[in-house]
Amino acid sequence: MIGTRVVCITDQWEDRHKHPDCTFPKEGKSYTIREALRTNTGRIGYRLAEIINPGNPKCIEVAFSSKNFRSEGETFGEEISRKLELECEVESILNPEPWSQLL
Repeated sequence: MIGTRVVCITDQWEDRHKHPDCTFPKEGKSYTIREALRTNTGRIGYRLAEIINPGNPKCIEVAFSSKNFRSEGETFGEEISRKLELECEVESILNPEPWSQLL
């Protein structure tokens, strides 16, 4: 699913105040998924080609919750979310990441 175009459906991000130097997706704008991963909470997060935020000494680069996006051209993101969930399961088995922060 890397390279899939998605649309941000809300720009209400959890813990935004903890990341004042980060750029966040804007509601209604389209983005390209450059990475999809499962976080330590078990949720799916996206990193976007159009937004690359530097990590900081306390954590790695943030990922944005998949629940805040839908596939471009689709009314609902359920199908793409399930495909990405399966892809992330395989990826996490092959290349486990210690943890990631999800917004």
